[in-house]
Amino acid sequence: MKLSYFDLHCDTLYEKYRDHNCKTQVDREKTDFEQYIQAYAIWSGHGDPPDTAYKRFTQIAESARLPEGSFLAVEGAELLGHDLSRLETLKKYGVKYLTLTWQDENAVGGAWNTDAPLTEFGKELVKALPKYGIIPDLSHASDRVFYGVAEMTDLFIATHSNSRAICNHGRNLTDGMFKILRDNHSVVGVSLCPAHLREGGGADISDVMKHIEHYLSLGGEKTVCFGCDFDGTTPPPDLAGPHMMYKIADFMASHGYGDALIADIFFNNANNYFNNKG
Repeated sequence: MKLSYFDLHCDTLYEKYRDHNCKTQVDREKTDFEQYIQAYAIWSGHGDPPDTAYKRFTQIAESARLPEGSFLAVEGAELLGHDLSRLETLKKYGVKYLTLTWQDENAVGGAWNTDAPLTEFGKELVKALPKYGIIPDLSHASDRVFYGVAEMTDLFIATHSNSRAICNHGRNLTDGMFKILRDNHSVVGVSLCPAHLREGGGADISDVMKHIEHYLSLGGEKTVCFGCDFDGTTPPPDLAGPHMMYKIADFMASHGYGDALIADIFFNNANNYFNNKG
């Protein structure tokens, strides 16, 4: 079947900003999808001053020429500093989600490698985001930040997070977290970061399928999708760009997955979510 593809996370624009001449994993000229929607996340950097991150965001966003249907996102709330008015700029450029944390702690709260909760500013931010049409993304968040946000709202996603039951990494979601996302009719993007696919690395398509299958076993047929993290990680060699995602679809088809479920995971789940809430 002709495949449509919706990917919740890549770092391509940031990499192009760093080196205009670099070859990126996301190369739309290589793809042959019926529809292809890509979320282009702009990273706030790690340890950069808020003003530096904010200026970089505006520079990248101003020069971005996105294909129809694709949109911008922000990875890491560092660019806000403590200034919620900067959300108006994110809205101006069509940002649809904000990944609250990346690593360690920021003004919002703790990332996956900490036990820090939402700060008071973080709570203000979560309350403010719906006004700007921006969804909080809980990939990279600490467990306490995840549950803190879940206590405040039912509007949140996990754009690139695998299953902790399959690969015991702090960046991944527990089954309980996944069920909360499922019950909120949200979406979870499966990532191709090898360290989050298989403990010890060396991941391949079979490892990606283990995470998909586990999420499906938790009732995630309308929840699971892809957030591959292209240009933000080094994916398994047999999945080195969006143009190779057909291999997963072919694998699923050859193992008895129906066309409707494949279409949901590859496109419909994410597309329906953002059409209804994004």
